[in-house]
Amino acid sequence: RRAMGSSAEWGRVRRDDVGGGQGGASQCAHGPPCVAVLIGRWGTATTGWPATMHLLLRSLSTNRRIDFYLLSEQPPSGRLPANVHFRNWTLDALYARLSQTVGLR
Repeated sequence: RRAMGSSAEWGRVRRDDVGGGQGGASQCAHGPPCVAVLIGRWGTATTGWPATMHLLLRSLSTNRRIDFYLLSEQPPSGRLPANVHFRNWTLDALYARLSQTVGLR
């Protein structure tokens, strides 16, 4: 495995990868330093997000200085708080991108 060395590499991953090629990552509304948390969920088409997703979203919404990115093939139901962003990623696509950017094997 190859560890990421410079902060420039981390910045490149944030801009290029979190956005998933869907208009790019959002800018921090509250200014730097920016913190983003990735939450991934994959499974069968019927699995989706848990029934308690509304509780998770409410909890995430109270942490306004943190951007949360939900990575999955299925969007969660309902309206997302301003600091929560959905990105449509297959698990294979995520592995491929991590392999390119951080040397995941």
